[in-house]
Amino acid sequence: MEITLIRHGQTELNRQHRIQGSRFDYPLNDQGRTDAYRAAEKFNPDLYDLVYSSPAKRALETAQIFVRGHQPIIQDQRLLEFDYGTWDGKESAKLRQLYPDAYDAWGKISAGYYQYGHGETQEHCRQRAGAFLDDLLAQHPHDKIVVFSHSTLIRAASAHLLTNGNFTQVAMLDNLGMVKFSHKAGTWRLMYYNRTLL
Repeated sequence: MEITLIRHGQTELNRQHRIQGSRFDYPLNDQGRTDAYRAAEKFNPDLYDLVYSSPAKRALETAQIFVRGHQPIIQDQRLLEFDYGTWDGKESAKLRQLYPDAYDAWGKISAGYYQYGHGETQEHCRQRAGAFLDDLLAQHPHDKIVVFSHSTLIRAASAHLLTNGNFTQVAMLDNLGMVKFSHKAGTWRLMYYNRTLL
């Protein structure tokens, strides 16, 4: 099996450096659409057996631009972005000033955020991302699959496969960043991380 995970294009909240979890459902902004169309020119949807997407507008719109009607898009709730609770929509820099212990040394939100944000735990996010991947492997062990989702969800999926669920060892993704894994002989292998077609 091969699985390629692609983060959605830019939204207005991304541009403003605000937290954008599962509670805020913004579409792509003009730049996000332009970038997605540019990247899609170098993407061949016919290389994939199945296409999955988060049902969030930004991910689904990115999937539609990339796939260009060549394949049906299967929506799965487990691919929604991390639920940041009351932090959703807030400016990341301000939150970092208010709650420095909720961020790690690289500026990523750490597990400690939970006591302030009251959203989903990192472990819950990793479990749902992991359940999605485990189901794909069980049901489609020989297929090539592309998944359109979100930065933290893709980090959770990567952590599930590579680091026993440890988010701190997985880098953030750029908009339209791509991650590819292959599964052969019972082992997952990372092919590339945060590659873009721009």
